[in-house]
Amino acid sequence: MRNKNNVLVRNWFGKICVAVFKLFPIKKNRIYFISNNGARYSCNPRAYFEYLYKNHKDEFDFYYCLNHNCELLPKGVKHHSFLSIFDLYYLYTSKYIVNNFRFHIFFAKRKKQIYIQTWHGGPIMYKKFEKDAPNLPYFYTKFAKNDAQYIDILCCGSQQAKNVLDNNFYCDNKTVMTGSPRCDKLIIPNKNEKAEILKRLKLDEHDFIVLYAPTFRNKQKVEDSVLENERIKKSFEKVANGKEVKILYRFHPNVARKSKRLNLESFVKNVTFYPDIQDLIMVADVLITDYSSCMFDMMLTYKPCIIFTNKPNQFLSQERGVYFPTKDLPFPVANGEDELYAKIEDFDNSFNNYSKNILAFLNNFGCIEDGHACERLYNVMKEYKNE
Repeated sequence: MRNKNNVLVRNWFGKICVAVFKLFPIKKNRIYFISNNGARYSCNPRAYFEYLYKNHKDEFDFYYCLNHNCELLPKGVKHHSFLSIFDLYYLYTSKYIVNNFRFHIFFAKRKKQIYIQTWHGGPIMYKKFEKDAPNLPYFYTKFAKNDAQYIDILCCGSQQAKNVLDNNFYCDNKTVMTGSPRCDKLIIPNKNEKAEILKRLKLDEHDFIVLYAPTFRNKQKVEDSVLENERIKKSFEKVANGKEVKILYRFHPNVARKSKRLNLESFVKNVTFYPDIQDLIMVADVLITDYSSCMFDMMLTYKPCIIFTNKPNQFLSQERGVYFPTKDLPFPVANGEDELYAKIEDFDNSFNNYSKNILAFLNNFGCIEDGHACERLYNVMKEYKNE
């Protein structure tokens, strides 16, 4: 099997795994889920799992790869650590495989398996990645090409994302506009779920919650991403209508451990280790980010989002780069801290015509997110099942 560059990916380890586990039959109703190499119960695999578990529980034998116990995973659902012998057994005996990261070189799909790649980049592609990203490590590119040759269904949430994926993901004619499963609950929220999330975070429904989620940068220390929290708090108090302002810091997983050493104020919580950022978006009143794709998830809620570019020349020229100009985003953009606080203090004007701008942006990029992505993906999967 060849990838888009017509280069055969030689994957002897993966083929050895396939040969070993051919001793065990593929279970026609077994479905394997994995998020971030087993590190988190999150993102599109979690959302799709929860949809199937709620609506089609009797149709499937569920397995979720997790490196730790998670209280959110329903009791009775089998789970083991990534790459353990038990995990490999379930991986190679499942009819369906649902992932949101690249599999490493160990993976080689069996003939009758169906591999669904949901990715984790959001309904709109903004930061350059895969083939378009500069200076990717050699072995990551090799992993990407290996992963791509086995994909049957590659999910996306907009025409713009489909165009990027079609040209950039090393696999031909696999992209399907199902929508992003993780966005369903943002568009059709559950009030009870929101209350449960607030309880887990030890926050109150009367808090005014500011979610700050800076993206990862190779050339920036985690300390350099910390804002003037007192000033942020005072600025938002003017628009919080008497609510207590709480700030949630969500750092990228690549700097998660380093973020532990930060000394943050009592009204600031480091929620980097909370499993799923979708939960945080559900309860947040405002999002501040720079180039993170979570801006597009927040956009679907029509809640305020401020782009704080924070040394934009560094990111655009030395890091990843973006697919379209920042000025095209439907959010107020601050190119420095003073501009950020000015946008907050002039909140009403900053978000004048906000809903109208978002709607125009969604239409222009061909976004199909409507809260029914899981249902569409299930129907696509059933078509493969019937082949």
